[in-house]
Amino acid sequence: MKYRRLPRGGENISILGLGTSSIGMAGEQEIEAAMTMALEAGINFFDMASANAAPFPAYGRAISGMREKLYFQIHFGANYQGGKYGWTTELDTIKRSAGWQLSALGTDYIDFGFLHCIDEESDLENVLQGGVLEYIQKLQMYEKLEKKAGECIGCGHCDKRCPFHVAQSGRMAEIHAYFGC
Repeated sequence: MKYRRLPRGGENISILGLGTSSIGMAGEQEIEAAMTMALEAGINFFDMASANAAPFPAYGRAISGMREKLYFQIHFGANYQGGKYGWTTELDTIKRSAGWQLSALGTDYIDFGFLHCIDEESDLENVLQGGVLEYIQKLQMYEKLEKKAGECIGCGHCDKRCPFHVAQSGRMAEIHAYFGC
């Protein structure tokens, strides 16, 4: 596996990562087998935006004893209550979901964060005014979200117009300024 060093944090991230999108439909045994193969191949970056909750505990079991060598990105706003994917900009739900994701992965910190489903300016406004960014900053302060992640917070979603709209509105600068990027 080839790796690239991140410019600010210095982490060596594999050039290939493993996402969780629809892997949950495979069943826990197959998820763990796929994760084991990825780890054996040297993959060390895992994006946890999943269609359902199944990958989280399976990944947690597969990484037992190896956590410090791996990098996880969770999506703040993805919600797995009831076992299926949903999304929200509501702070209390985001807190519950982030806590559940940490627990299911068997870890007490996350390496990278992604502000999930910022489709419209109103979604961004909810995140900015609803305490979500303050929550993420507290996670960083208490080392539940690695400090380097502040430099790597992303936002966006499937609506290809939204990142452009957010950038044009000047609101992305608020997010970057908030994290000192």
